[in-house]
Amino acid sequence: MKQEFSIPKLSRELRSELDAYVLLEDLRWGGAPESCPKCGAVGRRYFLNPANGASRKTRTGEDSERRIWKCGHCRKKYSVLTDTIFHGTKISIRTWLLVMFEFCASKNSISAWETSRKYEVTNQTAWHMLHRIREAMKMEPVSGLLGGAVQVDETWIGGAPKNRHRSDPREQPRPYGTTDKQPIVSLVHYESRSVRSKVVADVTAKSLLPAIREVMDPKRTHLHTDSARAYQQIAGEFAVHEYVNHSAGEYARGNVEGRLTYKPMVAKVDF
Repeated sequence: MKQEFSIPKLSRELRSELDAYVLLEDLRWGGAPESCPKCGAVGRRYFLNPANGASRKTRTGEDSERRIWKCGHCRKKYSVLTDTIFHGTKISIRTWLLVMFEFCASKNSISAWETSRKYEVTNQTAWHMLHRIREAMKMEPVSGLLGGAVQVDETWIGGAPKNRHRSDPREQPRPYGTTDKQPIVSLVHYESRSVRSKVVADVTAKSLLPAIREVMDPKRTHLHTDSARAYQQIAGEFAVHEYVNHSAGEYARGNVEGRLTYKPMVAKVDF
């Protein structure tokens, strides 16, 4: 399998601070934010283009290549650094990405003194950066509950009855619409591009709501589902509930999808 990142590739891609922001946006959002990290609104964001097309003035009068987005719902501004370990940093994002790559790629990690020498930062700054990276590695969205847009769907796992041995007791005739396969519910978080799957007893509202609450904060969640009755029953628990109607031939409407077609970046299964 071809390695996604390497020192030569990063050196070609990260020629400026603007390139670092673009790469970070691609890693976090897949290019552009799906939902607002402040209020969770989906699809109501727009990019604030700098007057000269490349940089903007900060409050201190310095030029900054930071890329700013604005939510059309809550009117708050944010960037790819919002709610991350980079939030409020005065260190170059280009330096952050290079240090993170070397930290993760090194077999025995790297020391603060080594980072200080290589990246022209003070030892105190290097120590601060490495500790932030270690803290990020201990987090789940991996430890707080997620917010924003999440797509939820369920499936059943198990062999087809026609492939079972004739002596298998499960091969006996079953009432119409019932199955002995194991139900699984999966949640795809649009912003982090992570997917969580969990075994549930059944696909009723009583089982689905606790499974979703383990990952998402209902009051900050925009729930995207199909029109199954179980989701209609728990819709009031969430900030917004949008769904598509499969029976009418509708499988996607704008950002709302009723089946898991989204390619995840990180997968976690709880059995």
